[in-house]
Amino acid sequence: MLWPERPQERLYWWGWSAHGQCGAKAEKIAVARAPAELTAPGPLRDAAASAFDSVVVDHGGGVWHCGKGVATKEKPVAPVKIPLRAKALRAAAGRGFAAAALVDGRVACWGANDRQQCGVAEPKVALVAQPAFPAVDGVVEVACGAAFVVAVRADGSVYTWGAICDRATAPAAVSGATAVACAAGDHHALLLDRAGRASSWGVAATGRLGPS
Repeated sequence: MLWPERPQERLYWWGWSAHGQCGAKAEKIAVARAPAELTAPGPLRDAAASAFDSVVVDHGGGVWHCGKGVATKEKPVAPVKIPLRAKALRAAAGRGFAAAALVDGRVACWGANDRQQCGVAEPKVALVAQPAFPAVDGVVEVACGAAFVVAVRADGSVYTWGAICDRATAPAAVSGATAVACAAGDHHALLLDRAGRASSWGVAATGRLGPS
């Protein structure tokens, strides 16, 4: 869980942190305060959390990541700044990887890539944020599941890549889908269109896709 504090604009994590997702190593529960350079001198733009990772967009559009998907050999538990090629507007966290929607309309991904969740076939772990996908631009919203990404473009079209169910796929448009916002669980995704209607796809177990 992420909790910003005003007026100091400090950031706190708390919860299970075996992978350092709370910014501190702990076998059970951890409470940690983000370093001052992450939050000063202005408010945060965005924050996201998953089972194993936390991602924050700072006031200047920089992205900080702590948890399983931080791509360094030392695996530090303190938040690490990701070397993006452009400033970020939005961020999303998956299981061991993350994605960011950049100000130039492109998407960058980093971390685990065993199911092509970073949008490329190789390597299995993307050690540096991937270059923007040439076919996916104009992105305004992004969401991550356990091993997949959903991106919504300004024109309403929707792209996805990775493995929402079993089969890993390269970046491709979701046929017939239009949206203004998106969200994702581990193995399913949700879209909201301009009329306020929601649609979903993915694994339907436990009723997560709504009534059939």
